[in-house]
Amino acid sequence: MLSHYLSSAFAGMARFELAARAAGAAATAFCTYKGVELLLEFPEPCELMLAQARAHPAVAERLGAEMQRSLMWTGRVTDKRAVVTIPVYGERGGANIVGRACCTQGEDGAKWDVLTLDLESPGHVPPPVSLMPEVPQASPEEMARHVAFHRSLPPMVARPPTAVR
Repeated sequence: MLSHYLSSAFAGMARFELAARAAGAAATAFCTYKGVELLLEFPEPCELMLAQARAHPAVAERLGAEMQRSLMWTGRVTDKRAVVTIPVYGERGGANIVGRACCTQGEDGAKWDVLTLDLESPGHVPPPVSLMPEVPQASPEEMARHVAFHRSLPPMVARPPTAVR
């Protein structure tokens, strides 16, 4: 009688061990698949930043004509914003492209805009270089008109806070 109970207990443990091993193998396979997918994924804002960096003459000057990106990148990309660091290298050395972008929804879908984009060398020698296009400065006359307009506005009066009931 005791041997019957022991054999059924061992059989139950063997089935549990088999199920645990199968679950472990499935979890390992899933994690491996997701890890490879994460490594190979290169989101749209990263592509946009990399394309803008490739077109900038400072990148070719510092890294060489053929810039390549590393498979590994760091940062965070959501559906509304991206903050990333992309390691790149060329025949003259390596650097990091550091950028920020935001996404706006328009009539023709989502559009990513690069807000900042810098080329940073390891050790920061030479210093970071901005890869953003130059924005023309306003003329002194335009600035004077702008200042005069703002000075002509009535002063803002702060209202006392209302009591919460």
